Amino acid sequence: MKRVLHISLLSALLIALLSSCNSWKDFEISSVSIQSISPRGLKAADLTIDAKIDNPGKAIQIDSISGVIKVADNPVLLLTANGILIESGKQDCIFPVKGSLQSGINLPSVLGSLTSGDTDALRIDIRGYARMSGTKFGKTIEYTDIPLVSFLKR
Repeated sequence: MKRVLHISLLSALLIALLSSCNSWKDFEISSVSIQSISPRGLKAADLTIDAKIDNPGKAIQIDSISGVIKVADNPVLLLTANGILIESGKQDCIFPVKGSLQSGINLPSVLGSLTSGDTDALRIDIRGYARMSGTKFGKTIEYTDIPLVSFLKR
């Protein structure tokens, strides 16, 4: 009898997890842009990111967000953000990101690269752990080698 109960509970849990995973495929980020950049001395900056999101499923928690901006494949600016809760429905998510220059990077050369007009050399890698809010199960989401120009407002 105990075994049947355990199998029933496990089956119910799997059905609940699988049904909640269906909403992952419908999750959509329609745009992401850098809203503002505020320097903090010569080695750091605070960024405000604006993302337009459609989340038809349950609330999603994104933890351990990190990224790196690269100039010609060389890491320049390390990015981190606190956990972000994305509620169900269509919404504008505005969240803060902290950036710090990679050690040994020369700020004038970075600024020269940013203003040189060669936007193809500017790339970003982003990584985060996403899970349904209230659970411990999720997946790591990683995007690499995205052109930074796609995040700038036009």
